[in-house]
Amino acid sequence: MKILVIYFLLFLPAYLTAQTCAAPTGNQTSYGTNNQWVGYVYNNEDFTNYYGFVTAGTAESPNFIENFGGDYTNFSTSTCPVYTETFSVRYKLNKNFAAGAYDIAVGGDDGFRLSVDGGATWIIDSFTQHNVVVKTARVNLNGSTNLVLEYFEHEVINQLSFEINAVCAGTGTETVYGTNNQWIGYVYDNINFTNYKGTIGEGSFSNSSFFEEFGSPLGFRSTNQCVFLTDSFSVRFRLRQSFTDGNYSFEVGGDDGYRLSFDGGVTWPLTNFGKHSYVTSTYTTRLNGVYDMVLEYFDNDGDNIVSYDQKAPLLAAGLQNFTAASVDNNSNILQWGYQHTNDVLRFETERSSNGKDFKKIGEVFVNSINAPGVQVFDYTDLQPASGDNYYRLRILYKNGNTDYSKLALVNEKNRRGLLVFPNPVINRQLKVLAITTAQNVECRLYDLSGKLLNQYKVGNVVTDQILSFKLPANLSSGNYIFSYSNNKGESIKQTITVL
Repeated sequence: MKILVIYFLLFLPAYLTAQTCAAPTGNQTSYGTNNQWVGYVYNNEDFTNYYGFVTAGTAESPNFIENFGGDYTNFSTSTCPVYTETFSVRYKLNKNFAAGAYDIAVGGDDGFRLSVDGGATWIIDSFTQHNVVVKTARVNLNGSTNLVLEYFEHEVINQLSFEINAVCAGTGTETVYGTNNQWIGYVYDNINFTNYKGTIGEGSFSNSSFFEEFGSPLGFRSTNQCVFLTDSFSVRFRLRQSFTDGNYSFEVGGDDGYRLSFDGGVTWPLTNFGKHSYVTSTYTTRLNGVYDMVLEYFDNDGDNIVSYDQKAPLLAAGLQNFTAASVDNNSNILQWGYQHTNDVLRFETERSSNGKDFKKIGEVFVNSINAPGVQVFDYTDLQPASGDNYYRLRILYKNGNTDYSKLALVNEKNRRGLLVFPNPVINRQLKVLAITTAQNVECRLYDLSGKLLNQYKVGNVVTDQILSFKLPANLSSGNYIFSYSNNKGESIKQTITVL
């Protein structure tokens, strides 16, 4: 008996909605206007047993995505709710189009088809049972047009989308490379890098790595010029990047295909250029100089993800940190820490305007009687060049070997960086050079996950005032983020190492 009761309760919604709906409103023939579709809903898959109507779209746009309230539930219409399995909807819209070509995309699970002549013919037809797919068409329209979009749902997922856009073609060159760790991505609305749609950007000034999910294949994404469907598209990313001599590791991932070049696309040492779910590939190589990097990606259908992660070469053994910051408009200061300095003869400081061609500007000698442990060093560049200033250390060892640090940059666009010293921080004591005369200065300490650990309300400061801070005594050794902000909207963060 209990089994029968449970069975009855489980199937009660479907049983109730299977009954005929009394006097449903809506005449099943009128077209919606002002970009708002009228959808006539039927309690089966063949557009019979009418239950009432719904609407889709807005006054601003006829585009919509409809999930019908979810699986195995009741979806409200103007009169009777319909159970969201084995039902159908016929959407109608009359719209006046300016003469021209239009790209239309319809997606759904299960069947759908679209007509632009009142249902006489179907320019998009996927009227079978299937998982979520997207179909597209390009059509010329002019004036009053009767759109009919038919949909049926058989079981489980129920989803329908419609998107229409005037045809847009990207303009301009497609060969310019991004700089300063920021990729330029040239987007194409097919998988073979034709039919250009404009650009997107990836990476940031501090890091060329990125992870991009373009969204649902039922959706659209904007470039700097046009809109493209996030299904069956391709992107060619370009970045001109300078590398100091060293071994670098690269990890690229994608769903679907991807490949990476260091010579402008002549060769592809890292490649997985087929249709597949999201996977990653790694490649390690020695680089030295400027490279024209190209990352190509295409999505065929389904999920659309591309990722790029660049692993910088390890710092020279013993080097704890290396930073550069502008003290004022006339000088830049370099700071670093080094462990086991008894092995080091001296540090040579080098500067470049392009991150490739370096010249020696100074040197710092190591006192041979320094005790074991981390020692903190600094060097002041009293005559920095105009524009960008790249710095690196050349480390000369007593055994005759040499090594290099990673690059540190003082950028022309942000001459006043956050100067925190000493860095690495010793005995939980640090100092900060005030950026400008300002009010409501506040500093904060975060861990690398972004959790706030401490907050320091400083108040009013003047330019180049030195601020002193005591970090929490129980703070563990490691890397942290120290931030500085004021009432002028200046906000700068600096990674610090606590010993």
